[in-house]
Amino acid sequence: MFGEKMREFPVLLSDENNMNRQSSSIGCDANTQKRGLTIWSEVHLPIPDVVQLAKSASKAIRRVARGKHARGSRNQSEGDGDGDGDVKRNMWSGSRHVQVQKILCLKGLPRNLMGSILAHEATHAWLAINPVRRDGVVGDDSSFGSVRRIDPTIEEGICQLVSHLYLQMLMANDQKERFRDNFNRDGPTNVKLNQYFKWSIENHSSPIYGGGFKKAARAYTQIVESGGGLKELLQYVTIHRDFPPV
Repeated sequence: MFGEKMREFPVLLSDENNMNRQSSSIGCDANTQKRGLTIWSEVHLPIPDVVQLAKSASKAIRRVARGKHARGSRNQSEGDGDGDGDVKRNMWSGSRHVQVQKILCLKGLPRNLMGSILAHEATHAWLAINPVRRDGVVGDDSSFGSVRRIDPTIEEGICQLVSHLYLQMLMANDQKERFRDNFNRDGPTNVKLNQYFKWSIENHSSPIYGGGFKKAARAYTQIVESGGGLKELLQYVTIHRDFPPV
């Protein structure tokens, strides 16, 4: 699922000051601490070949029309334009795409926490580059081809779900760590840290992050019980911009 494309995004470690500057530059609340950030932009790409084809087709149509007008003794100037105006009204004047510029993660974090944050941000990037969401045509109708926005509660919820599933995967491989716990009393172990990070996602007080995760978790459980998985949930959210009804 876009594996090669996902490998192209630069992943950078950032200090807190730079993270705050970057988040403010894209309209995020400067008063909330950011541990990860995905920066993407909407770009408009002209299609010269399509524009030229539209011009050629427009001229050909007018030549045929003029011939018909002459044979029918109609006014030759009827329906005749200068060509450029016709092209400007052509919907196929360019293409709109989403471009992921970079993913930032706060440096100095525990390895497993950093991994869960990057799993969260990678989900933002995946949603951004999904063709169902990102592609469209730029034309006279400003709503045609616009990037399909997903409600923050839905998007952050499914990103938190992926982060949570990542931690679950780590915990399933923690049997050796559990054995070491009996001999390591100096500080928190990976087992305890993973349990805490997972608990933090489950009990986040924000209605967007915490509430969104709870909705995503219910939808994921329902899809798994029906024989599906995370791929099916991601595809549903991208198409419908919502979770499946529970």
